[in-house]
Amino acid sequence: MLCDKPLSSHIEAVVFSFDGCNIALQVLRDDLIHPLISGNKYRKLQAFVKEEAAGYVSFGGAWSNHLLAVAALARLQGVSSVGYIRGDEHRPLNLYESWLKQLGMKLHHLSRKQYADKDALYAICNIKHPQFQCIPEGGHPQPNGLAFDHWVGDIPANTDHLFLSCGTGASMLGLAAALHRAKRKTKIWGISAINAPKFLQKLQTDVSLLHPNALVMGSPAGQRFGKNNEHELALAKAFFEQTGIAPDPVYDSRVLAVLVEQFQLGQIKAADRVLWLHSGGMTGWAGYPSECHELFGL
Repeated sequence: MLCDKPLSSHIEAVVFSFDGCNIALQVLRDDLIHPLISGNKYRKLQAFVKEEAAGYVSFGGAWSNHLLAVAALARLQGVSSVGYIRGDEHRPLNLYESWLKQLGMKLHHLSRKQYADKDALYAICNIKHPQFQCIPEGGHPQPNGLAFDHWVGDIPANTDHLFLSCGTGASMLGLAAALHRAKRKTKIWGISAINAPKFLQKLQTDVSLLHPNALVMGSPAGQRFGKNNEHELALAKAFFEQTGIAPDPVYDSRVLAVLVEQFQLGQIKAADRVLWLHSGGMTGWAGYPSECHELFGL
């Protein structure tokens, strides 16, 4: 059954040049795990898969890679899925929501106020869908840390800096705890695509309790989610052209922008061993049609 056993990803070593920097980087290719259940989504969902579940219910925004992964998981298992989506504005379904419906997910749009009260929302879902496995937004909290312990096993012990993108922060929190359990000194950089200072401050506080060498950063230019600037998109394009590895535009272009910035500031040295955890999300290019056509001919 899908997600019922640990998996490993291979690492590719690349060198890319941007803004006068030549950066050597290792890439953990979690993006290749599955086309829709890729990267951190596959790993986080492992803990929630139940063979006896009649279906899955979960939560996310209107452009949620997490919901896409849950819908794909349910479809592959041949069970039902329900998605609660933040925002009940009257509008046509976007491309992601159309994909969710094609995968068989039943959608419920909630007001942002209703969606914000997660305790009440999860309680209602447990009553409405008693036979369904409830997966919290972003897969956090996890029922155990086994998937993250295995994940850390894919990260070389001599890694100085680990870069990953952050949405809900579930991956960073899980990896920080697993790094601490493994007694690793690796610095973990969580780069958020969300410009929400209070949320990022709380995530920094929470992750620091799990691993002392952790840093949460938001958008360098303060952009909102999904509002990537020309610099970030140019970096994503250059990285793809030079390495053959395509970053996700929403999250990973921002990770690479921070990596270049920290290299220029001297926070990362040329001799440092840097690993970028590429967690997939390539469907994000659907929101950038002209760039998608330019890069991939689609």
